[in-house]
Amino acid sequence: MLVTANDEGGQTPGVRRTKVIRLLASAAAVLLVVPLLGLTGFIAYYKSENAPEPHPNPVLAAPPGHLPRPAAEPYTGPHPANKEWLPESFPFPIAVGSTGPVQSLNAAPPEYPFACMTEDSGLGPPLADNQQGIGVATDGGYSKDCLAPTQVQYFYRDRNSGEFLAVPAKGTVDAAEILINGEAVPYIVRVETGTINRFAYLLMALGDPSDDVEAPSSAHWNGKLVYQFRGGVGIGRRQGRIRVTRMLGRRHDVLSRGYAVAYSTANQTSNHYDVALAWDTAMRVKRQFTARYGEPEYTVGIGGSGGAIQQYLISQNYPGLLDAG
Repeated sequence: MLVTANDEGGQTPGVRRTKVIRLLASAAAVLLVVPLLGLTGFIAYYKSENAPEPHPNPVLAAPPGHLPRPAAEPYTGPHPANKEWLPESFPFPIAVGSTGPVQSLNAAPPEYPFACMTEDSGLGPPLADNQQGIGVATDGGYSKDCLAPTQVQYFYRDRNSGEFLAVPAKGTVDAAEILINGEAVPYIVRVETGTINRFAYLLMALGDPSDDVEAPSSAHWNGKLVYQFRGGVGIGRRQGRIRVTRMLGRRHDVLSRGYAVAYSTANQTSNHYDVALAWDTAMRVKRQFTARYGEPEYTVGIGGSGGAIQQYLISQNYPGLLDAG
């Protein structure tokens, strides 16, 4: 009989090596897991300490019956270019201090809930339209339609910095000068904002703070309108925001030559991709402009990506709104 000598405690060298390996593996696991647990805890703590503040106007609820819509059936009607569209029913222009229409003329009914962004656009809090907790909390109740009153401001291009600044109620401004029809005039822009079809709109044209806000002078307008379209991808249910000084800077090239500029957040596809709604809103924004200044000689659309798609489809399906793009 062959007898194998045992190690201490009667264990063979192979068994002992196995136990040592297991012990080392357990120690390594502990050394790895403990720091990971600590890191996980630190990340959780960091997120809780650095989480963004909740939006001051969170979406609370939708009106009864406004559940997500089922997928639409394929369209089988006439080509949009040959379709009979409803005539305008809203009495343009929207008076300063009043609000524009909520329901579009020729697009689908409004979707709810709808995220208000009037404060992000510098238009103030949305107007309360109910007390039932529908929409977002605002002054005096809740707002489901995110309306803001039409308002007029004047901005001047500072002679030294080149920035667009708000014209103060009192005092003088050091505005740059531009040549319009051979005449040097102060570079001051009338900016009108409000809501149409629940989206924020913007009208810009050279102006004078002494003008009647309801009947601005068109003396320095060259009779042509540029309509701004913008891109991105969005699924809807949000109002979008405007940045007045940013838009003034981007459109300085045309404003300084006497063109007027119009825009709506409904014409930015990062807010929604409903082309019928985009067209219907652009049509109404143009009607607001025309009611203020008169019919433009022509309207040129500008904007890339989703902005270009809007121009292509609007020109094809709804002829007459744009003359060029």
